[in-house]
Amino acid sequence: MPGVERLVDETRWFDGGTVARAVILEVPKSEEYPDGYKIRLHYGTEEGKTLLRYDNSHGVFEKHTGEGDAEAIELGYFEAYERFKEHVKEKEEVDRIW
Repeated sequence: MPGVERLVDETRWFDGGTVARAVILEVPKSEEYPDGYKIRLHYGTEEGKTLLRYDNSHGVFEKHTGEGDAEAIELGYFEAYERFKEHVKEKEEVDRIW
């Protein structure tokens, strides 16, 4: 897609059957992506259960939890990325995710 730059594209599988994936794209500014970024940060199980996810897939930046809750958040995308990495590192007891 013209005008799209992949800034982050990382995946890591963990021994306990969980996976972390981060995708951050710089996209043309639009009504759906007024800031010019499309973001999806997902931490979940191999079976597809979400434990934690941040995304703006529907034009609203949201935090999703394993309970199925979704809440709109007022947080910068890269701040959310740092929080996401810290959460996964703590849960998986690792020093680095990628």
